[in-house]
Amino acid sequence: MVKLKKRKSDLEHLIDIYDKAYSESVRLDAEWYKLKEKFEILTQKKIKANNARKSAALEYRKEAGRSHITSPCNQTCTIVSGNCTGCGRTLSEIKRWSKATDDEQRQITKLSKKRIKK
Repeated sequence: MVKLKKRKSDLEHLIDIYDKAYSESVRLDAEWYKLKEKFEILTQKKIKANNARKSAALEYRKEAGRSHITSPCNQTCTIVSGNCTGCGRTLSEIKRWSKATDDEQRQITKLSKKRIKK
């Protein structure tokens, strides 16, 4: 009888551990979905801001009487060793892109494509 009570107590203890682990799992899943949703919202905001910046740069170029050369930016920006892993441009090239002449932009695009191929 004592062994049976001990086994029942052990089983109840295991069930309690399982219930706590399941509750924690549900909590973590909910937290993960909230974080994922926040990330998606921030990504959309970043894309909108980048598109607005591109539009402003295009207007600036039009007003200055220059043609529009499409930026190599593909909005997957991560700077490693001074270069963007998304487009291959250096930080200084990214910074001066909107004010660069057409020839400078062509040269930057050419160099960035070479860096990506490496």
